[in-house]
Amino acid sequence: MSARTEALRALVSVLARRQRVEEAVAGVRLQGADRRLVHELVYGTLRHWHRLLSDWRRFARKKPPVPAAAALAMGAYQLRVMGTPPHAAVHETVAAVKALAPKLAGFVNAVLRRLVASEPRFGHALPDWVRARWTRAFGKARTDAIAEALLATPPITLRIRGDRDAWLAKAQVEGISAKPAGTQAVLLTPPVEIAALAGYAEGAFWVMDLAAQEIAEALPIPEDARVVVDLCAAPGGKTALLALRAPAACIVAVERDAARMRRLRENLARLRLSAACMLADAAKAPLAENAADAVLVDAPCSASGVARRRPDVWFRHGPRDLAGFAREQRALLSEALRIARPGGWVLYAVCSLHPEEGEGVVEGMPGLVRTWRIWPDAAHDGFFAALLRKP
Repeated sequence: MSARTEALRALVSVLARRQRVEEAVAGVRLQGADRRLVHELVYGTLRHWHRLLSDWRRFARKKPPVPAAAALAMGAYQLRVMGTPPHAAVHETVAAVKALAPKLAGFVNAVLRRLVASEPRFGHALPDWVRARWTRAFGKARTDAIAEALLATPPITLRIRGDRDAWLAKAQVEGISAKPAGTQAVLLTPPVEIAALAGYAEGAFWVMDLAAQEIAEALPIPEDARVVVDLCAAPGGKTALLALRAPAACIVAVERDAARMRRLRENLARLRLSAACMLADAAKAPLAENAADAVLVDAPCSASGVARRRPDVWFRHGPRDLAGFAREQRALLSEALRIARPGGWVLYAVCSLHPEEGEGVVEGMPGLVRTWRIWPDAAHDGFFAALLRKP
């Protein structure tokens, strides 16, 4: 099975079956350079989907079936973004279509050949409904900047325990491109085999975006804190950071998904950190009222702020989903406030930029201190955050 055939199969799974992109590529049986090519084709095509749509669609008289649309987008990505030689891009992409949907191969071949002979015609990088909402909320210049940031391949970001300078020096000796960021983070240029890095087995670091690190650092934790709660805790990066920040406190990690809870426990075990792990619905947490000194709730959301890492979100969530997310988020925030003691701190965060999941959720909540956004850029994913202090 060729890399392009595997990539096309994964793209169809995302587009037609709304499968998560990481799940779609997880079953790829190729290794080495071929596997890396699959990853580049799938993630890159999805990131640039809307930008390339008007480029290839002008040569298609009607909306094509999903396998053909996926192949045309993948071909356009190779030609316009990767700079793949036209013969290879067209021939190999058409061969992938023949393997999966042979009746569409002639159509895909004809459109791609016309694309080769044309000048690029790029559209906006965001879905129309997202662009309209964000332009109203943030203005055109900010929306364009967000769109540009979400097209980029994100760095791999680590949270380093101990001496970061020593870790960076060792990485340099090993030929790894790394640079410092934030208080204890380093940015790596992919591809990097995380488990092969020095200190992995010993728990010297974990993968965590810089914006997520800043969110976990923004939760005030009193020096005498006895209980700190991380609602919606998996995969455990924020739990780990809270455990390092408050070593004398009991860290409670609540997660409702059993598979994700197993991953959280595995991550904490590798890092040699402990937390009281509760498999439960965070909106109905088995914790007493006024039990916690500080509560972090990084709520499930549409993930629009991390679309460069999870470009499938544009195909899995639409405008009608936002109200449902907001209801769940408001319930989680209300539960966090119930758990916090009077005078205790609650930090609400979502990796979404939609106002419905940000200001719309915290509006009217008691004890609101401030809100802020972390805009997507070369080092950060996009987040909304709000700090509350329970009256």
